[in-house]
Amino acid sequence: MFALTKGILLAPPLHPHSSGRVFRTCTRTRVGSRPGSDSGPRNPRRPRSPLSLPTDRFWYPGAKAPEWLDGSLVGDYGFDPFGLGKPAEYLQYDYDGLDQNLAKNLAGDIIGTRTETADVQSTPFQPYNEVFGLQRFRECELIHGRWAMLATLGALTVESLTGITWQDAGKVELIEGSSYLGQPLPFSITTLIWIEVLVIGYIEFQRNAELDPEKRLYPGWQAAVTGKGPLNNWATHLSDPLHTTIIDSFTSS
Repeated sequence: MFALTKGILLAPPLHPHSSGRVFRTCTRTRVGSRPGSDSGPRNPRRPRSPLSLPTDRFWYPGAKAPEWLDGSLVGDYGFDPFGLGKPAEYLQYDYDGLDQNLAKNLAGDIIGTRTETADVQSTPFQPYNEVFGLQRFRECELIHGRWAMLATLGALTVESLTGITWQDAGKVELIEGSSYLGQPLPFSITTLIWIEVLVIGYIEFQRNAELDPEKRLYPGWQAAVTGKGPLNNWATHLSDPLHTTIIDSFTSS
């Protein structure tokens, strides 16, 4: 006879003179299960493999994404030609020779390596200036993107309410005095410049932690090429979308 106890199948001795038992694992089944139900062993869950980047999402056709860019991050198009996001590898050295009686002390040998993990976490990291790699680039891009969205909203709002584009706001203040949304401010232009230099400069220095991040050229690049604000550029593009593109702007200038 066979007995089933806590998932262990107990079999009788294989030989009459043998006193040992053979233990074999099995899957416990329910008594009185419905007919036709699958009572056999289930396949174990396979670990999830890293997300593979679709071939149509590369930053240029035929590109091959590096191994540390697996498509799991939002906006990941496999663009890292200089390997800036590659996990850093550090060498661990032994102690140098410290015998003062020797004419020459040899440097310590390499006793191991330490590689940073490429896992990106959503929690803030500290200290900021000691973290470098994909984790820091993600954090910088989040901060930069939020400031860019806020600046774009401010430029569109002010232009829609006052009719003055963001690149011409300084010219108007030089003539009419400092104002915001048509309301005068109790500050001079010199005072506003000092406030911006001290406050915003300090914030930028702390945020960048002595690292100059990439700078976006939109919509500033539009203003340099067309001399118009984002609302006027958008209206011009909608009026003739086939002939008011970035290619037409560069070829006509």
